[in-house]
Amino acid sequence: MKRIVFIFFLILLTESPRLEAHAFLKDAEPGVGSTVQKSPSEVRIRFTENIEPAFSSIQVFDASGEEVDKRDLNLDRSDHALLHVSLPRLGVGVYKVVWRVVSVCEGEPVLTAQLIIARAVHIAASILLAGIFSFDLVILAPAGRLGSGDFHEIERRLFRLAVWSLIAALLSALFWFWLEVVSMSALPLKNAVSATAWRTVLFETQFGRVWQLRLCLIASGFALVASGLVKVKARRALVPVLWLLSVVLLVSLAWISHAAATAHPLGLLGDVLHLCAAGGWIGGLVPLVIFLTPLVETVAPVLRRFSTLSLSCVSVLVVSGISNSWLLAGSIYALFTTSYGRLLLLKLTFFAILVGFGARNRFVIKTKLLKAPSGPDLLSQIRRNVLCEVCLGVAVVVIVACLGVTPPARHP
Repeated sequence: MKRIVFIFFLILLTESPRLEAHAFLKDAEPGVGSTVQKSPSEVRIRFTENIEPAFSSIQVFDASGEEVDKRDLNLDRSDHALLHVSLPRLGVGVYKVVWRVVSVCEGEPVLTAQLIIARAVHIAASILLAGIFSFDLVILAPAGRLGSGDFHEIERRLFRLAVWSLIAALLSALFWFWLEVVSMSALPLKNAVSATAWRTVLFETQFGRVWQLRLCLIASGFALVASGLVKVKARRALVPVLWLLSVVLLVSLAWISHAAATAHPLGLLGDVLHLCAAGGWIGGLVPLVIFLTPLVETVAPVLRRFSTLSLSCVSVLVVSGISNSWLLAGSIYALFTTSYGRLLLLKLTFFAILVGFGARNRFVIKTKLLKAPSGPDLLSQIRRNVLCEVCLGVAVVVIVACLGVTPPARHP
């Protein structure tokens, strides 16, 4: 008579000191703390965000501390939040699974303050670039055909501002990338410049691939803006190209966001629309301040166009913001009980104040500016309101940078 021997072993999923603050264990097979009757062929762990396999690992150890897995970690082709590693036939015993992951969003902010600064400067520079060329193409160009000679000088100032924005974008991009190499590789700061570490991040992670695109776009932007400053007659032809380049540069940030890490199509679309709207409105505020000078005579048509553009952008921001907030927060309760939720509420508060200033300017434009000649006092009032909007916009961008290094409220 043959005896049937059942193989029992315990799978303990324990968390090593992780590189990623945003990806959490969602489910595992075998389950956490489970007892099974036969040896599984692999360990499968699903996380709350898409994973970068280059900096992730799953190791299985027996009771003596010897690693027993086949060391063939794989990312599932259809589910990029699922990692699995193969196992040989295991005997009866207790086995421990240790995992370590980095999500596609980014690594854990080992230097939180520096990362927030890098993110804020880079996002602000990207928004400003999109705003400069959106303002030039959509607002300034039609009004410029009215014949005012001051429009050429304003456009020259906008191109100079674009140069400084590109410099800020480049320097902050390099600093941000350096911090990500430190975070993902777990190397000390001074060793993060090693060729192996930065090449792995640049060529084997989604963050790196997005950064390749962004650095190429920034370099192209430098060449085109420099050409526009030297060749005045070529500016009009360059503006549409620069507008498209700046919009692509801005929306590419969506592919390293929380929405990209969760792989939710609606979230990624919401991020793209949110960034485009922010570029059109908040990014256009600084060009508007430059435009509102005593030298410019044709003020009313420009302000009317910008007011219409702003209203459209605010509508998109509200709709996409509600969608993204629900996706990442999950409930009203989470807004008040999590760090991510409280930061989101603070952002919404500043956004509401920002909309209030925008509504006030729109009221002034419709009731006073379009019905009477624009006097210096009225223009000064509008400039002050726009400057307040700029300050509030900067505060919103800083909060967005903080949200990027904070685990979404929907995660456990």
